[in-house]
Amino acid sequence: MKKSELKQIIREEVVKILSESKYKVGDVVTPKIGPHKGQKHTIIHSYGNGKYNIKPVGLKGSQIKYKLGAAGASEKDLE
Repeated sequence: MKKSELKQIIREEVVKILSESKYKVGDVVTPKIGPHKGQKHTIIHSYGNGKYNIKPVGLKGSQIKYKLGAAGASEKDLE
């Protein structure tokens, strides 16, 4: 197998894996851990590898306990 063929196969597999995210941007999820566990959150960014940025729904400014207003979460920590 040529090096270029191997690169193409790897590239196709990576694209396939990244497109299989369970949640999409805008989905409402509930985290199982963290300071706001059990509250509804919105996914604001999906990295495509099972990692997401989430933001609490219905909370404003100082009510949000996350330092930058949003938190990172993995797929296993969300419902």
